[in-house]
Amino acid sequence: MPIAPWKILDSYNLHKNLRFGCVSPNTASRTNLIYSFLALNAEKAAAQDLDDTEEIEVELMPLEDVIAMARHSELLQSMQVSDLFFALSYLDRIH
Repeated sequence: MPIAPWKILDSYNLHKNLRFGCVSPNTASRTNLIYSFLALNAEKAAAQDLDDTEEIEVELMPLEDVIAMARHSELLQSMQVSDLFFALSYLDRIH
């Protein structure tokens, strides 16, 4: 189970947190998996509590802006695009 989502979400109150996707970034040469999470109605409750070597930035933005970023090739990491697909599918936004 990945650790990073919990580090990010530790400082938020979550009303609904879903693990909804799993992909392999490179099945030809690696066995690692990437798990996708969707937190709905999250409210910031505290400052992040990071280890000395951690640097995690949380940027909140409207979903329409994230979709526009994907359309304009601003999401270069394929896992980001697959996360967006899983989220849009869950939210019934794919037509």
